[in-house]
Amino acid sequence: GNGMGGGDRYFGPDGTQLLLPPTDGMLTEGFLRVGRAPLLPAPDPLTWHQGVDMVADSESRGAELIANTKVWTDGTAAQKDQWHEYSMGSFLLAANGHARWVFLYDMATDVMAGHPWWDAAQTIGTPRGASFLNAKGLYQRNFTNGRVYVNPENRTVTVTLATPYLSLDGQWVTQFTLAPQSAKVLRRA
Repeated sequence: GNGMGGGDRYFGPDGTQLLLPPTDGMLTEGFLRVGRAPLLPAPDPLTWHQGVDMVADSESRGAELIANTKVWTDGTAAQKDQWHEYSMGSFLLAANGHARWVFLYDMATDVMAGHPWWDAAQTIGTPRGASFLNAKGLYQRNFTNGRVYVNPENRTVTVTLATPYLSLDGQWVTQFTLAPQSAKVLRRA
């Protein structure tokens, strides 16, 4: 089925979570943002959290959810890439195997072709537990072969790692800075 909307609709007065039981699964075309909306401003932390919680809640109900993020609007490649990693990282904070994630740069994106970042993210392994708010105020989730950090706030945070990790673009990092509404998906060697 289709028509879930974002987390605000899922948990809001529309209660679109009620669409889950009679279906095998649902598609949300508004995971964290509406496709044609301007890239800025990003959703406020509460709206972001509702989107992430929608993934976790649908999985807890045993329902398949396809979380689709679209950036079908004007913006630079760097802005759209930031949204790509932010959406992916946010999804990975909550997903446990029943939900799927799709990112569409434009209407011509071939979802079956995949993206090298998603291929790289597949190598982070399985979750080692739930996500948590770390000492830096970032949401973090550890995996058997990687980590995810997400910054839904309007502040910049710098993280120093004890050991090097590989970023999605293939760079080794021991320190990185997360701008507001951004994420970092990292994997071990």
